[in-house]
Amino acid sequence: MATKIKTIKNTGDKTAYCTMQYSNTCQKKEGVNKISNFYSTADTTFFKLGKLHICKDCIKDYCYNSNKELMVDNFKKILMLCNLPFLSKELKSALESENDTIGTYLKNIYLNYKGCGWEAGDNDFKPTVGLSPIDNLLIDFKPTTEMMVKWGFNYKPEQYIKLENFYNQMCETNEIETTQDKDYLKKLAVISMKLDEELEVGNYASSKQLGELFSKYMADSKFRASDKTDADKSGGLRSFSQIYAEVEKDEFIPPWYKFEKIKGLTQDLVDKTIMHIENFTLRANKIERMNEPPIDTPKINEDGDIFIAEDESNG
Repeated sequence: MATKIKTIKNTGDKTAYCTMQYSNTCQKKEGVNKISNFYSTADTTFFKLGKLHICKDCIKDYCYNSNKELMVDNFKKILMLCNLPFLSKELKSALESENDTIGTYLKNIYLNYKGCGWEAGDNDFKPTVGLSPIDNLLIDFKPTTEMMVKWGFNYKPEQYIKLENFYNQMCETNEIETTQDKDYLKKLAVISMKLDEELEVGNYASSKQLGELFSKYMADSKFRASDKTDADKSGGLRSFSQIYAEVEKDEFIPPWYKFEKIKGLTQDLVDKTIMHIENFTLRANKIERMNEPPIDTPKINEDGDIFIAEDESNG
């Protein structure tokens, strides 16, 4: 069954229909708003009611970020859809005004630029004041080939900035050494960016899922301070394999007997260690302790061969 398409109706100049339905407020009303909730326009060729076809709530939600800062690229899109000019001096004046930026700008266009459409604007203007920090960065920003290879080719310029910013800050505060660390960090950057985007538009169900996923990746990668062990925090070694790797990280260390002829030794520290261990037992049993290592520890002959001395009493 075909769906009936709603159109703007002049119902006694009391209500009108918003074609965008972007804001939650507008969606709850199914696009039907009071006529006073639409900005005025002098273009009655396209807008018979003398009102724009997008309500104030939708325009503001689309053009302001969570900090109530104007997102110029989004504002330009609205002006283009409404066939209104983008004029640098009027935007500068509106940004400096104490009143609402969008309302001030559209009011000035309505009063002073009747008959001017989108093509009459200076659309190459790059504002530098009164904008969000991300918009200021975007003025001359272009993703490099390296960035696109690193993150993929499907992101907007502002998303590349957020991804790089998160990644670099994490690298500054954590020891990123292995390929696995870098892979975890890239995934965390993407999840963090998506989480922020969902929160900005009020998708709290999706935000909860992304938040749980973010926490899991943070825990698995041990980037959170609460997940680090004492060994992690002190830089200690947690296993014998790490000890071996640390000892031999510069070069292979040959067995002790390779140095025997050079050092002129027949016994090493291990023999002394054995003596001390056995002396502990002897002392506990009140038996006379040894002054020299036991004779049955491995010895090295003149040819460098290892042998174990036999008990002469059994010979």
